[in-house]
Amino acid sequence: MVSYKLFKSYVRPGWARHVEISDFVPGRYHSEQLRVANSRSVKGIVVPITTKGRGGAPKPYGRYTTGRKYKTDKGHLMGLEIGGPDISQNIAPQSNLWQQSGGWRKMEIAVRDLALEVMGWNSVADPAYLSQIEAPEYGLFFSVSPYPETDRRGEPQAYIGSVVGIHIFFNNTSMQWDYESDRSWSRGFTIEPGGFTWQ
Repeated sequence: MVSYKLFKSYVRPGWARHVEISDFVPGRYHSEQLRVANSRSVKGIVVPITTKGRGGAPKPYGRYTTGRKYKTDKGHLMGLEIGGPDISQNIAPQSNLWQQSGGWRKMEIAVRDLALEVMGWNSVADPAYLSQIEAPEYGLFFSVSPYPETDRRGEPQAYIGSVVGIHIFFNNTSMQWDYESDRSWSRGFTIEPGGFTWQ
């Protein structure tokens, strides 16, 4: 599925297009799903924004329940502050330490800061005014997948992902980019309970 949503009534700017979310095994045949119904792959161009005034996260897409009893929070696979959508398909159970101050949170900050640098922005944007901001010449494409299988609470044990520097260009009335021809560099990362590591 694809989503143009941010949070509340805010939407992604035209130049960033949509976020793509899949519940199939990354890199495998699309007829093969993993046993646990969490989303398997989330990818899209990073849009560094402020999340002031956001509400509570929706329930996870999978069958697992979150909360104090289960020691898990509703974790965004592509964080709101880097332009991820506030929808169930973008939510997976994550331990609160991991999500709030651990490896996952460190990854979100690193990706946000790298995107700001690549895009030439001085600070995160207010989502209410994204349509008034001129499209950057360069952007950052983000991709993350839970790996390997999840535990009994539905929390992924680790994640693998990457960021790709891309060139965004204007063609007639719509922003377009090509992942293969417009990529200039890429960098992988892993997120485990012990922390976040660039590859």
